[in-house]
Amino acid sequence: MRALVPFASLLAMSAWLFSGCAATRNPGTGVNGNIVYSAGLSNLTGPGPDESGKVHAVAPRSDSASFTVHYNPVDYWYGRVTFTGYTHPNQKQPWNPDFTYGFGYSDWHPGSVSVTYENYGGNRLRPSGGAPMTRFQEGTVSANYKLPEAKVAALKAFHLSTSVQLTPRYFDLASLEDHSSKSSMSVDLHWTIYGNWYAGTKFSYYPVHGQQQPWDPDFTYCFGYSDWHPGTWSLEYTNFAPNRLPSHAPVAHPGTFRDGSLVLSYGWSLPERKKK
Repeated sequence: MRALVPFASLLAMSAWLFSGCAATRNPGTGVNGNIVYSAGLSNLTGPGPDESGKVHAVAPRSDSASFTVHYNPVDYWYGRVTFTGYTHPNQKQPWNPDFTYGFGYSDWHPGSVSVTYENYGGNRLRPSGGAPMTRFQEGTVSANYKLPEAKVAALKAFHLSTSVQLTPRYFDLASLEDHSSKSSMSVDLHWTIYGNWYAGTKFSYYPVHGQQQPWDPDFTYCFGYSDWHPGTWSLEYTNFAPNRLPSHAPVAHPGTFRDGSLVLSYGWSLPERKKK
C-alpha cells in the first residue's frame, strides 16, 4: 500500500518528542520519551489521497495513543521511534502511521544549529501486498537555526527559529506521480506566556512553484501547558491542518480550528547509569 503523507499524517506530529509543538528541551543523555493520547475535535479528517491517488475530501478520524522512545547517546544527538495505536482501527487511513522515527543533532539553546531527519509517513509494522515497512526517501531532512535570545527584557519570552526542509521524494497530486526534491522554508515563533504556559505558530513557504500540495499548510499553531521534565504531564491544543493565509489561493478543504487535536502527554525517563 502506498505510504502517502497528506495533512492527516502531520497530526501524528502532535506526539512529536515531548508532546505538542511546544519548544522542547532535552532531559540529557540516556533513554527517555513520552506517552501521548491525542483526541481530535472533529471525527472527520481530510483531504488526502489513497494508494490509487484518489483524493478523499473527508474520511473518518480515530483518536490515537502513542509511546515514544528517545535515546541520546551524547548531548544533543538523538534517535527516536514512536509507536501509535488507534481507538478505532477500522478508521485508520493509509497515511496514519503505525510508527514514526527520526534521528540527528538537536540543540535547544538559542543561537544553536540543528540538523535532523524525521519520517511521519504511513509506516507499517505489518505491511500488506509486498509494500515496505517504511519509505526512507519520503522522510524530511531539516536544518534549523534558533535565533539568540532577545536583549530587551520585554521580548525574552519570545523565541524565534528558522528552518529549511528537503524531502527527497514526495507525491504530487497534479500528476498523480512521485516527484523528487521537495523544498520548503519556515519560521517558528514560540511565546512563553507564564511558567509552562505557551503559544506557538509556524509559517511555511514553498519556493518552487507547484510543490506545495493541498495538504501542506501555510501555517500551523498550538498552545497549552507543556513541561519537558520527565515525570510531568502536559495538555496542549495542536493544529497541523492545511491552514491557508488569505493571500494564497484557496484550497477545497482548508484547515479549521476543529481540525486540531487535544494532546495529553506524560514524560518519562530511565535512570542514568552511574559511572564507575
